[in-house]
Order: sequence, then structure tokens, then C-alpha cells
Amino acid sequence: MVIRCPYPDIAIPEQDILTYLFGSGQLLPEDPIWIDAANSTRYLSLRTALQWIKRLAVGLDKLGVQKDEVVMIVTPNHIFVPVAYLGIIGSGRIFSGANPAYTADGRYIYHRLLSWSYPYALPLVVAFCKHRSLVLLRHGFFPHKSLPHRKELGH
Repeated sequence: MVIRCPYPDIAIPEQDILTYLFGSGQLLPEDPIWIDAANSTRYLSLRTALQWIKRLAVGLDKLGVQKDEVVMIVTPNHIFVPVAYLGIIGSGRIFSGANPAYTADGRYIYHRLLSWSYPYALPLVVAFCKHRSLVLLRHGFFPHKSLPHRKELGH
């Protein structure tokens, strides 16, 4: 038996996600779209988010991360999570995320690391890797403290 959705089909554009979200070649606004919950003066605009997304993609290229390889991010939720996600998938890699609320001894991160062949990981996996004698090839940080503040941009 075929079950059909009661809602009409929607048109899904055939373009990459970054072009869909940010457009192509136009000047992007500086209005805050992601605001740091811990400090509401820190935020990312469409313009700054796209800059960070591109920086991450270039950084992954320079590290030698190939297209279709998995990049694991272990971080609590913050305004750079969408940047990491979009930078990773927008550059042709595979995003996998884990929350550090699961401790270094936790089975969740262990399962996530072993269920894929992870050659790269970011902050907070370091302790887990040492604890489990796993090889950590690369790690890095988003510079949370360098975010623009609203007062600097007249907000």
C-alpha cells in the first residue's frame, strides 16, 4: 500500500546549499542572525558566517581532508555549530557531531568514533582519544573571543 503525503509537493532547487542560503555574489547584510546566548553582544551575521564557512573549507583543504571524508565536531551548542556544519558539508565533506555532555569515558563518543573511520576531530575529543589510545591527527578551535560585538558595528 502506497501512502501519500496530504500536502502538495514543494520545489527543491537544484543548487548547492551555500548558494541557496547565501546567494551568489551579492553583498550580505551585517545584521545578527546567530547571537551568543552567553553574551548577547557577540553574534554572527550572514556576511561573517559566510566568511567563517569559507575559512573552514579552505582550512580543511589545507589539512588534506578529502571530499566525502567525515569530519567530526565535538562541541556544546553555540553559534559556530551552523558555521561548522555548513563549512563541512558545503565543501563536500561529511559532518558528524557529538555533544561533550557525553564524557570522555562515555560510550556515545566511543561509538561515534568507531562507527566511522574518523581521521580528523575537533576540540574535546583529545581527552577521549588519549583515554582510548586512539590517534588524533588534527584538532582546532573556532576563536569565539574574536567575534564582532554589537557595539562595534553600531547595534
